[in-house]
Amino acid sequence: MLHMTNELESPGFIQIKGIQGAVIELALFFVIATAVRNIFNVQLGIITYYWLAFTVLTGIWEISYVFNKNKICKIAHDLIINDEHVWGKTYNVRMILPSNTAIIFYAEYAAHSDRLYANSINPWIYWSLMIESSHGIFCGLSALLMFIASYFNFNNMIVHQFLIQSMAFQMMNSMLYMGQYYIQTQDPRSENYVTDNFPVNERKFMLINLFWTVMPALILFTSLFTYH
Repeated sequence: MLHMTNELESPGFIQIKGIQGAVIELALFFVIATAVRNIFNVQLGIITYYWLAFTVLTGIWEISYVFNKNKICKIAHDLIINDEHVWGKTYNVRMILPSNTAIIFYAEYAAHSDRLYANSINPWIYWSLMIESSHGIFCGLSALLMFIASYFNFNNMIVHQFLIQSMAFQMMNSMLYMGQYYIQTQDPRSENYVTDNFPVNERKFMLINLFWTVMPALILFTSLFTYH
């Protein structure tokens, strides 16, 4: 079996499985987000708050993807060649750092959901970079600015504007991405074309994108009745 060098798989004092790292990462997110919400008495609905906070975390992951694109491509190719998934692989506990978590799970996504994310050669490399960087800037940054404006007691209109901006961009980003992805699955020239070696039923990680469409739509709808 071929294995590329991956420092996150190096021996350490504590080692965990990929699925364990994902659970720990999410648990830490909810603990920290809850503490921040209580300490600063954030006045947002619980669903809106946690999704906006998660959008900020997603922005951090996306920055890591942009700056670690080549490394992620190499790990993804290793996963494809060996028909492996990160969920059962063993990693150094350092993988729970958001920047490292992004490397591991973007590699999984690139290997088994969207093969363009594993492409570091042809022009389509810019598609994944554009999707991730635009979401990080227009959605993640806008969500962060919303929290900052709320903390410094800016006018409610400004806070609400950042919220609407973040969620509207997020929903549009997701719809454009999923629409383009569907087109790619029908195009024999695309690496995402449906084949026996890369069937639709093996792309379960793609389902995560539903959250980035449904959640902003829900928050945008509820914000119509909560803004004052």
